[in-house]
This record gives sequence, C-alpha cells and structure tokens, in this order.
Amino acid sequence: MLLAGAASPAFALTVSAEETQQHPTSGTYKNITWSFDEASKTLTVSGTGDTGSYYNTVSLLSADGCPWGAFCNDIEKIVVSEGITKIGIGLFAFHYYVKSVQLPESLTAISDSAFAECCCLSEINIPESVTEFGAAAFYDTAWLNIRHSQKQMTGSDFDCFIAENGVLIDGTLYGSYRRAPGNPADALSSGKLKAIGGGAFQGAEYIGDVEVPDSSGIDRIGDWAFERSSITSLTLSKNITSIGVDICYCCPDLEKVTIENPLLEIPASATTFCNTITGDKLFSGTICGYTDSTAQAYAVKNGYKFESIGDALPVMQGDFDCDEKVTLEDAQGVLKYYTETISGKEPLIAGTQKKCADVNSDGKADVMDAQYILKYYTENEVAKKNTAWEEILK
Repeated sequence: MLLAGAASPAFALTVSAEETQQHPTSGTYKNITWSFDEASKTLTVSGTGDTGSYYNTVSLLSADGCPWGAFCNDIEKIVVSEGITKIGIGLFAFHYYVKSVQLPESLTAISDSAFAECCCLSEINIPESVTEFGAAAFYDTAWLNIRHSQKQMTGSDFDCFIAENGVLIDGTLYGSYRRAPGNPADALSSGKLKAIGGGAFQGAEYIGDVEVPDSSGIDRIGDWAFERSSITSLTLSKNITSIGVDICYCCPDLEKVTIENPLLEIPASATTFCNTITGDKLFSGTICGYTDSTAQAYAVKNGYKFESIGDALPVMQGDFDCDEKVTLEDAQGVLKYYTETISGKEPLIAGTQKKCADVNSDGKADVMDAQYILKYYTENEVAKKNTAWEEILK
C-alpha cells in the first residue's frame, strides 16, 4: 500500500531517447496485451477479466521495471479496453505524467494503489459498473485533490468526503495529507452510501467514535478502511455482511469494536482489529457481539476480550446460514467450510453455525453433514415428501 511521503515527478524514471528506441512498443503482461502509440502518447491495455497486479520489487517509489516502463515519462493518456473487469494492484502507479484515463463499461473493480502518485491525472471516467475501490487507488492524483478542493468550496452534504457509485473512496480532508474533520457520522448516516471503500479513512486524524447505523445503507467495508487512524470505537450494524482485511490495523486509540451481525464475515487475522503489531497482545480493547457469533469466534481465536450483547441465534438443524430454512446453499456452505478446513485455511464461522452444520451430532461439520443436508433439502423442498431428520440420518 502507498502512503504519504512517496516520490514526486522529480524522482520519475529517467529513460534516454536511445534507450526508448531499443524497447518494443507493445507486448503482453499476465492477462493483458499492451501497446504504446508514440505519436499520441497513449498506452492502450486490452484483454479480459483481471489485469493482474504489478509489484516493483526494486523500488516502491517508481514504475521502473513495469512492462511499458521505458515509456512511463512519455505516457499522457491510458485507455483500458472493453473486456477488462478489474485493474490490479499498482498497475499504473507512479505514471507521473498521465493526464487522462479512459475506463471501459466492463470494469467492476479498481484495486489498491492502481493510479497512486499519478499526480498529473486530472481526467478519468468512473463507469457506474465499478463497485470496488481499493486503498489509495487514486492517492495523490490531481483528480482526487481537485475533488477535495471543490468539496471544501461548495460545502456539500458530504463535506469533504469523496464517493463514487455509492462507495466512499476517501474520507480525508485533503486527500494526500490524510486528515479527517471530526466524526464522519454525516457521511455514514446520509443514506447515500452502499459501501466504505478500501483505505477510505486510512491515516485519518480526529475521527473518534464511528458508528455505521442500520439506516446507513452500507453493507460492506473494504480493506484497511481505518488503518492507522485515530478511531476510538467502531460499531457495525447488522446490515454489514463483510469486512476487508486489516480494517483497523495499527489503530492505537481503538478500545471497542461492536459487531451487531452474528454472522459477519470477519478475516481471522489478529491484525483485523489491533492497536499495534508488536508485543504479546496486539489489541487491548474489547470485541462485543452476540454469544456464539463470528465476533466471539474471532475474539477467542486471537485471545481478545469478548463481551456478549445478546443471546445466540436459535439452532435449527441443517440451517448453516441461520436464515430459518434448510436450502441448497446450506449444503454448499458446509462443504465449503469443510474443504477450507482440510486445506488449512481455518475459516472463521459462528458457534451457532457449527451446531447447525453438525446434523449427525458427531462433533464436527464435514462432507457427511453436507450430504445429509443436501438429502434433506431434496426430499423436502424438491420432492415435497416431508421427510423428518430421523429418516434422513438412518
């Protein structure tokens, strides 16, 4: 991830005219083909699906070594062709002199640092199809800084917050300087948002207590959303269904996390919520949630203090997703959990889910349980036979 203090155009990759002539103006890279037109100074990228990411293993402060690196100082326009659905991590980062970017209607995701430090980039179209924005995707671009300036002058409802297609992509006051003006409650309770994007409040100061209420319309939070910020508490409503990795990574003032969705998908890593990454205890605060919830499972796994806010969900045999009915999705969910477990991924699920999944009461949720659940669903919902569990388990 790219943070403040990265390079400026003064440190851009320097390539002589003689060296440029020795490099091909087209080629392939992972899932894409690319070509550079010297006359129009345009880089065109085409292909299907995910472009793949670019990591500079030599220096994090330049595009040196990327497939079209010899032309980075010459590129003024980037065209991403139809068919591309995701722009990978850091793919166009540190292209200092790019002024405009044309994106396709097929695009759905822009990954971390995709255009970071493209400081001359002022024109970019964001198709309505894009619903995922990674951390620092537009860090220190002219486009983002201009948006912030406009917000400050107009005093809009979102104040300084920058959102695209219902996703909050930057909640900091000046973008590049990573500051936030007080509690972001106005934006999070506005009803205009669907998600908090990756790194939206990354490094932001003056945040304090943050609540994502039921009325917010927000159902997911991206990776590193509050990383290294001054957040002191976080309350996530029951409407939040998933959160990204390390959303509260290294937040020294974080004291309490309240999770109202008993089945919230929580990355199992201890750094999802932490004050520090050193020492024996990474988080000295409290995880609050329902008994036998994923919040409790997360706290127990990482040795964090847990406080119950209510009773566990009722246990219904075979109802893995706890929606009060046994369906094909329940069988698939148990099978997925089993395959991830035997592959060593240690998926985090609620205690209630484990109890619902273990239909044969052998103390574990495995492929046999998935088969029994599938049989129960087929007998009762497809064949309409009204078969009891006792018959299924014979």
